Amino acid sequence: KNETLGGLLNATFGNAVEMIVSIQSLLLNLITVVKGSLLGSILSNLLLVLGMSFFFGGLGRRNKEQEFLETGPMTNMSMLLLACAAFAVPTVFKSSVGSEFSSSVQLDDTVLSISRVASIFLLLSYIGFLFFQLYTHLQVFESADDNQAQATMSIWSSMLILLASTVLVAVNSEYLVGSIEGVVSECNVSASFIGVILLPIIGNACEHVTSVRMAIMDKPVIA
Repeated sequence: KNETLGGLLNATFGNAVEMIVSIQSLLLNLITVVKGSLLGSILSNLLLVLGMSFFFGGLGRRNKEQEFLETGPMTNMSMLLLACAAFAVPTVFKSSVGSEFSSSVQLDDTVLSISRVASIFLLLSYIGFLFFQLYTHLQVFESADDNQAQATMSIWSSMLILLASTVLVAVNSEYLVGSIEGVVSECNVSASFIGVILLPIIGNACEHVTSVRMAIMDKPVIA
């Protein structure tokens, strides 16, 4: 349970930074940046982090395959694919039946309602996933040496450090979001590029490095 909880805390506090940046971007009406950041985060986890974990995790095991329980990773991948599908539903709806609406205002209101329902569905799915991961199917996410690891810090001190780091990053992210428009105008860089590429990689850098490091240490449950 220690490795599972550790991986969950790492993912939660790691994504808290991105969530704070997204909220601040919404307050500044940077909708393109927010949409790109969410999409880029999913793609980076599906492709970049997964590929790097496989690659570096296998470097030190040329004559040995790295093994892990497949049910846990498959569940995580299913959650990511579910998020991608939730993003696509409003766009598909607008493209397929948008011409049947008499006014654009009515169409936009309907798409907005669908987006809100999808967001609530994703939130409930995440809560169900936590219950599945920590209570009903905990053994699926446990590795054989989970109980052998010795903690060097207490859970409360670890959470306190993570919380303090998140608060500091939240303060700095305000300056980051405030400088996006200036970078777009002066450096001739599109807001979509910043949202899809730069913010997901930079915002989740600690989480990505931790995932690769755990893969190298042969702890794919945390990765």
